Amino acid sequence: MTETSPATPPPAPKGPGWQRLLTDLGPSLVFFGVYQWAQKAHPDDAIFIATGAFLPVALAAFAYGWFTEKRIAPIPAITTAMVLVFSGLALWLRDETFIKMRPTLIYVLFSSVLIGSVIARRNLLKTVFEGAFTLPEEVWRTLALRAGLFYAALAIINEAVWRTQAEATWVNYNTFGDVALSLVFWLAQIPLILKHAPEMKPTDSDAR
Repeated sequence: MTETSPATPPPAPKGPGWQRLLTDLGPSLVFFGVYQWAQKAHPDDAIFIATGAFLPVALAAFAYGWFTEKRIAPIPAITTAMVLVFSGLALWLRDETFIKMRPTLIYVLFSSVLIGSVIARRNLLKTVFEGAFTLPEEVWRTLALRAGLFYAALAIINEAVWRTQAEATWVNYNTFGDVALSLVFWLAQIPLILKHAPEMKPTDSDAR
């Protein structure tokens, strides 16, 4: 359930890094842990029980981020809203399809917005990272297009996994697979950022 975290990394928060890590991954780990327990105790309802536990934790994580950063970031807000809507529909209608398709729809939204913002010349990625570092416009465009294509790929992978694999396999992928793929993707962008961000280049005094 890693889509509770913004797929596009936000500016660095004011709080300690471990707190941000906890709010980003906490809801997903709660879902995973409750699902593992419910699989043994109530196998037919495991995904619904886990979703019921996941929702209040996701809301608490969003509220904590709002309180500590003193602002409502648009991407986490939209993500949380979609989580509430689709998880609520799944619990109300007793249809796990809404739970399994939710990451797909969120990633399609991120992909569309990122690529669309480049086309509209209002680069969302640049806005999200505003103040963190400075890059030439063409580099921002490259990063936004790469990210848009990456989230489109995540949407396709999610669809393939939940439609072809067992539910438990999808839960494992959705908890850990997205995190691993996202980490690899953003680490792969670091050389491009370091090459073009002047504030990240060593100065003469650093070299001494």
